[in-house]
Amino acid sequence: MELGQEKVAFTREVERTNNDIDSKISPSTKRCLHGKLKSFVNSNHRMSGAHVAEDEEIVTERTKSFVYSLGLSTQEAELRLQKYGKNEVPETVIPKWYIFVFQLWKPLPLMIWVALIIEAIIENYIDLILLLFILLTNTTVGFFEITKAEDSVAALKKTLHPSATVKRDGKFITIDSIFVVPGD
Repeated sequence: MELGQEKVAFTREVERTNNDIDSKISPSTKRCLHGKLKSFVNSNHRMSGAHVAEDEEIVTERTKSFVYSLGLSTQEAELRLQKYGKNEVPETVIPKWYIFVFQLWKPLPLMIWVALIIEAIIENYIDLILLLFILLTNTTVGFFEITKAEDSVAALKKTLHPSATVKRDGKFITIDSIFVVPGD
């Protein structure tokens, strides 16, 4: 078989085996990949006259081979998972006492603090105790609202399992998003 016939047979085989994959890749992704490969070819080959059409075919073939590649192998994905770690952002846990203290420094509690200081200066202790009770009640209610909301969000996060479709060993599979590695 001649080189030209092998090239045609290979191109037909790629088109035949990847027709279903073609519908899964968006046109914008194809354009992006085509542009990147075209700039790669242009930087490595000086195109002139008769070679332009041939180089366009090379770019198209490289785009197809890049888009329709086998993806990562399972072993390579495991190595990258060990090297880069899981695809997750560590959560920062805010201590409960900080939430409570933060409630004391919002605008309304700050105004109550000012009123408390004024009541202490003029020695009006009945109003001082009443304002202190209002301040602590407001702070406690705000604290419980925030912690209840945080607990609800945490419960929702436990039920959600985001997934991603990746190409491994030549097949599209769905995995948990925490196992996505660079190159997927």
